[in-house]
Amino acid sequence: MKSLIFFLIVMGIASLLTLNFHIVQTKEGTLIVKKGRMTFEDTYINISGWNIAKLAQHKLLEKDLLASGHEDLVRAIKYPKKEVEAGSEQAPTQPPPASDILLESGSQGSGSGQRLKERAKSVR
Repeated sequence: MKSLIFFLIVMGIASLLTLNFHIVQTKEGTLIVKKGRMTFEDTYINISGWNIAKLAQHKLLEKDLLASGHEDLVRAIKYPKKEVEAGSEQAPTQPPPASDILLESGSQGSGSGQRLKERAKSVR
């Protein structure tokens, strides 16, 4: 009988803790964040791969993260940084001009296609 009472007390304490705290898994580690109200919603949640759409589905968690001083996590999800390695920045590739495409094509067609090639050569 004593073990049943002990078990019920432990389960009661555990359920109160899960009602009052979020356990949030991030890329850097695990956080315990106080909930704004007693609910089982988002008791344990992994936010390491989240985007803004996923965060929008969990408004209570967002509000509680902001209230507990974790604005940096919310900001990192809403406005992710573009990870660019130093020296790897390249200008966006643009398609070659139409005259280059016409000159590069090796077809020996006749008619208007051939006239376009000749006109492109004269423009260059």
